[in-house]
Amino acid sequence: MAKKLSYKIDYNAPFSLSLVLAMLFIFLLDSIAFKGNLIALAFTSHGNGASDSPFNFASIAEYIRLFTHLLGSFSWESLLISSIFILLLGSQMEERYGSAMLALMAVICTFISGVLNACLIPQNLTGQSAFVFTLILLAILHGLEQKQIQIAWILLFLMYLAQQMYSASIHFTTATRTSSIAFISFMQRNVGTFTCLAAGISGSLFGLLVAPKTSGKQKTQEKESVQTKPYQSSGTRPRPMATPYDKPNPYDGTTASYASQEELEELDSQSPRFKNKKIKTKTEEIGTLNL
Repeated sequence: MAKKLSYKIDYNAPFSLSLVLAMLFIFLLDSIAFKGNLIALAFTSHGNGASDSPFNFASIAEYIRLFTHLLGSFSWESLLISSIFILLLGSQMEERYGSAMLALMAVICTFISGVLNACLIPQNLTGQSAFVFTLILLAILHGLEQKQIQIAWILLFLMYLAQQMYSASIHFTTATRTSSIAFISFMQRNVGTFTCLAAGISGSLFGLLVAPKTSGKQKTQEKESVQTKPYQSSGTRPRPMATPYDKPNPYDGTTASYASQEELEELDSQSPRFKNKKIKTKTEEIGTLNL
């Protein structure tokens, strides 16, 4: 009879999957039920005093929106791009750092981007750009830790940065076309992108400070598990565990354990064969005495 194939659904990246599902739910709810007002009210961080809706330092809701703007999206394009990056990179970084630590990185970079936007930028902020920059930079830093410069991650970073600048130039309507202030116009269009990039750098540096402790602990645990794992021998006598005094056998490449005679006798005394032999000897002695 053929075996039935059973598949198990694995929620392999809890934070990344939950974040993307929450983003999708909020965007659909805002588009269908609230006609674009929900994200503007609850998931958008306001800009400085020069913006149309400046940050109100006396309102508690403004400080909450410094964190909740991570869940907002201003278009389907930004939602899909951010979701793809979070699902691909977030699952890898979550496996490396853990769900709780990755969530803390997301909170840190989101808060920093919201504060910088409220202090410096005359525009409202919503989206996951800072967190996506954090994930890409974490992937690049992970390669640098292994003494590798991975071209794929660098190209991905440059392409995402170019996409953010292009998106900012489309939505920026007050920029002038005068060549004498072209640099100022460029900075005005992309100041939000640079702010998210700065927040992403902050989040990735936090991850870099955490990474050596986590990876070092894992390496120590793996090393201890290899050293303490006993060798399973096919013979009747169990082989002693590896010791620092083991020496390699030049004939077959294996490691020979040089145990003392007392240790071998103690191991023999614990084997079932020795116990059966001991019982048989006592039975023969009792039979001799009876005769």
